[in-house]
Amino acid sequence: MRINLDSTNVNHLFDKQEKNDRIIPLILNVIQKIIFMPKLLWISSLPLAGILTSGTEISAKFTMEMLKKQGWSITIICHNGKTVFFPRFPKRYRFILQPILKLFNLEHFYYSSTKTGKKWVGNVNYPSSLDFTKKLIDKIQPDIVLGYAFSPEYDMKILNYSAAKGIPVICFITSVSAFKIPRYLWSKKVYYIGNSRYTSHIAQHFLKRHVPYHMPLIYPELITSPRTQPLWVLFINPIPQKGVGIFIEIAKMMPQTRFVVINNQWWHIQKNDSLNTLRKLPNITILEKMPYLKMKEIYAQTKVLLVLSAMKETFCRVIIEAHNNSIPVIARKIGAIPETLGQGGILVRRQAPPEDYVQALTRLLNDQSLYNQYSIAAYKNSQQPRFNSKINENKFMNLIEDFTKKDATD
Repeated sequence: MRINLDSTNVNHLFDKQEKNDRIIPLILNVIQKIIFMPKLLWISSLPLAGILTSGTEISAKFTMEMLKKQGWSITIICHNGKTVFFPRFPKRYRFILQPILKLFNLEHFYYSSTKTGKKWVGNVNYPSSLDFTKKLIDKIQPDIVLGYAFSPEYDMKILNYSAAKGIPVICFITSVSAFKIPRYLWSKKVYYIGNSRYTSHIAQHFLKRHVPYHMPLIYPELITSPRTQPLWVLFINPIPQKGVGIFIEIAKMMPQTRFVVINNQWWHIQKNDSLNTLRKLPNITILEKMPYLKMKEIYAQTKVLLVLSAMKETFCRVIIEAHNNSIPVIARKIGAIPETLGQGGILVRRQAPPEDYVQALTRLLNDQSLYNQYSIAAYKNSQQPRFNSKINENKFMNLIEDFTKKDATD
């Protein structure tokens, strides 16, 4: 029998074959993910719920979302250093809510009471929280455990317990305060990762071993929008750790300049007396509890970002977020800030008085040519490969893969 292979039939056959070539691998990939879904246990003293208030929280959220897209099953334990918090639903809702949580793999989502309200939250206090977590680890038998070098009483002991059981453990170092933790709690079986060259360098000196770094994931599409006429100077998180004291002095010395303050108060800071002073200054507008996805609207109208941190920042993601919007940054020379800032702004010496910041800010606001120079440099800095989210996603997955392979052979 002769088959007429005219061009239409040939195209139809090829289209059908290409469709099968796409669908079959997709189905196989879904089946493989269901059967071989890696189980991750995430130990965190960060709330990871509600409005995220710190760069570390935002980075953790994006890392988890990336792993979920890769087909990972994730169990999260949140604590405040000693106490583990968990959902405790009223009996009349329990039979509805618990199956929903189980369906979306959230039945073991333990989170901080400061984000959800005490009514819906139970807790397990220290030292029972250690036993509680160890039993949970034995129950779910995770393929890998991720955590932070925060609490010596909880984080480090749980990470070490997991490593002793032969589970691959990765510990993120995102704060220089981690190095106050006694050396004996830093297990050689745990794989440590910094969040910048700065952090990695300090960690290597402290631990006497190689410590790679993984840049936080920053997605420009989430924090950029078309620029409008810049209206204000921006300051984020008015707390002592972020330099609110020196910011107040700057605002007082520049009464004709409009400042906007984002008050996403850190979850563990219950009282902030500086807010009363800020509210009395007529040139300051305070925006409360700004969702992350709304920040692009703020950046769109920002002319300069002030980063006045009194603490040693280990990355400072708001600098790169501002740079993605071509916003120059005036920043204190401390921690990893010079590394992150590059040429995209003005560094002010660590012990400088408020007058030095006022002088730098006045120059940027009044000299359009200078402003344009820093604005271009800011955007150029944000486009470096080291800040590219896709590159950093692949780098992180490769780090995990290399570590789990190494752990399996040890």
